[in-house]
Parts: sequence; structure tokens; C-alpha cells
Amino acid sequence: MFTQGALDQLESKGFKILYLKYENIVKSFTSVGINASFNESTLETDFQNKIEQWKKLSAPDITNIKNQMLSLEKFQTDKFINTLEQSFARLVQQVNVIVLHGLSQQTATVENAIEYIHNYPDNQPTLAPPLKYEIDIRYNNGDLIHAIFNNKIEALKFLRTFI
Repeated sequence: MFTQGALDQLESKGFKILYLKYENIVKSFTSVGINASFNESTLETDFQNKIEQWKKLSAPDITNIKNQMLSLEKFQTDKFINTLEQSFARLVQQVNVIVLHGLSQQTATVENAIEYIHNYPDNQPTLAPPLKYEIDIRYNNGDLIHAIFNNKIEALKFLRTFI
């Protein structure tokens, strides 16, 4: 079983999760006469017996378990299916990549920063290494993902998660 903290962490990383409650799984199997409960002290032979019971189920019994589970977890399954449908319908509309070059300039005052920018040679080519990579991914439904990376490898790894 997952803790709520673990589920929240997975979702914060972008995973979409359908988490079925243990009690409802056990209840669904009970509807066809299988005690699917277990804990740390459950013997391997008990697991094997439960698997053998599963293998002997008829197609209607398996459908009964499925329907029971879907009924008990209706809110969660509907929410998950809706999320899947939205993700299938969501398409990347545009990707903006900005590679920022130059040397970082720190100033003690706003006036000094204004002076630095005013005197900065905009048209002069620079061989300064990239400082960071900013990426905006815009979707057709208005969603936006904004990411900033300090190196090319991480920026590329991020972008490859979308293909």
C-alpha cells in the first residue's frame, strides 16, 4: 500500500494515478468467494492457494470482480479516465526555448543595474557559455509548463519526456 504522501509525491512529479483501496479490492474478491486479504505474515502457500482460486474462476466471476471494483471505486476511476481523456486531447501547440548566454552581473543598487544594462553592448557577439535554458511548452488547452535548467543535459532529458 502507498501512503498519501507517496501518492502526492508521484502526482507532483506528473504521474497520474488510479489508486484502488485495499479494502475495496478485498471486498471485490470476496464477492466470488476468494479471501484476497494478506499481510506481512501471510505464508507463500496461502498466496499460491489464492492464485489457484483465481485461475479457476469463470469469465462471469471475473466480470463480477471487475464490476464490483469499478462500482466501489467509481469516483476514482471516473476521475482517472477523465484525466486520461484530457491528456490524450491535450496537444503541444508551441515550444519556446531560450538559451541565455553571458556573464552574470551583480550590482549593489538598482541604479547600478540600470547603468550596466544601458551600457551593455547588445550587438557584440559573445563566446560566453550558456548560463541556463528556459523552456515553455504551451498546449492547445491553455496549459503551460515553464522549466529552467542550468545545463543542456537536463534540458534535453526534460524535453525527451514528451516524446
